[in-house]
Amino acid sequence: MRGTTASAWRDSEALPADAALSAVGACLLRELDSVDEESSMVNRLMTSDVQDDARGEISRLRVLHVLDSSGLGGAQRVAMTLVEWLRDLGVDTAVVAPDGAILDGAGDLRQFPSKGRPGFGEISAAIDAFRPTVLHAHQRREALVAGIAGRMRGIPTVEHAHTVLPGHRHRGLSFRSRRIYAVSPDVARMVVDDYRASAERVRVIPNIGAVPVATEAPGPSYRLVLPDVPWEILGIGRMTEQKNPLRFVSVVARLNRIRPVHARWIGEGPLLSPARRLAAVLGAPVDFVGRSVQIAEELDGVDALLMTSEWEGLPLAALEAYARGRVVFATESSRVPAPEALRARYIVDDGTTDEDFARRIADTLSVADGVASDSVAVHADAARRADLDGLFAPILADYRDLSSRGRV
Repeated sequence: MRGTTASAWRDSEALPADAALSAVGACLLRELDSVDEESSMVNRLMTSDVQDDARGEISRLRVLHVLDSSGLGGAQRVAMTLVEWLRDLGVDTAVVAPDGAILDGAGDLRQFPSKGRPGFGEISAAIDAFRPTVLHAHQRREALVAGIAGRMRGIPTVEHAHTVLPGHRHRGLSFRSRRIYAVSPDVARMVVDDYRASAERVRVIPNIGAVPVATEAPGPSYRLVLPDVPWEILGIGRMTEQKNPLRFVSVVARLNRIRPVHARWIGEGPLLSPARRLAAVLGAPVDFVGRSVQIAEELDGVDALLMTSEWEGLPLAALEAYARGRVVFATESSRVPAPEALRARYIVDDGTTDEDFARRIADTLSVADGVASDSVAVHADAARRADLDGLFAPILADYRDLSSRGRV
């Protein structure tokens, strides 16, 4: 490691937090831009002539994952699915993250707890204790801090880009890792076009493998053909501006005026109280049930998932619904990967009124046979793509490639 970044870090201690991060980050960028961007060995593990050699390389890999939280959100679940897949292959793996529910069932996984989002000191201490060959960060702030700590020790950093961001703040300090794994083509386009990352560093790794697929798609719901029985509608996500639960309440209220419905929202957050007040004012039949770890069971008990997000990457809630054979109604910005033949029925433009959105749902669900056919189609698509070996092989190939190069 050149002395400039270490010096910048020491000099930054007297600066305000944002200025300090910018000072160190700017210095880091100058060094990262000089890194040779050779092509990785994508899918090399899957090639027969390197199988024996791969086993030896895998046994020498040590990967430290850096998570911003340990909640049950989509990004955390994708990260832990990858962690478990790596451990099953024999890769020595550890996690630095705050304590939380996602780590409760992690067994003997080595964990380095942090107080809140991992800071430079906590990541550095975890690196020194675990001595990884690769760092893998799961948010851009964590990627920047891990990149600095790793650079000072000659360890390469890769990162996951989990969502399409609503703005382009901190462009110069974002997505500077050696490899960037975008969970959808939309996220990849954002990273390259809006944040100026070189396309050679970006891989699209869909996160559909992070959800269990039902062995059989559930059959059509009896509620769809009984006019006096309320349709069941589900919303999932942290109650923040991104998920727009207030619009969910508004659409449900209007749908309930067309025919009886009942809705549930799984998740908590700062917009919980406003959403409850709005539901009372509009007479929306929505139960706010807080956290749940029984997502599959929740989906099996409803007729459709409704997503009203302002921005997303590749939403895990939609993939979970597909895996259970449930249809998803969504705004365009929810980035739901609907099969092309179904988009016109289930995806609405962001500017669609709540009244028209509700009418679209009512018109679609009223044709029970069509919904049943669509449910079979989305379930089959989920089952086809839920192959962890195929999804994660490029990441493992990058780990091996970067680890083999020595200090960076």
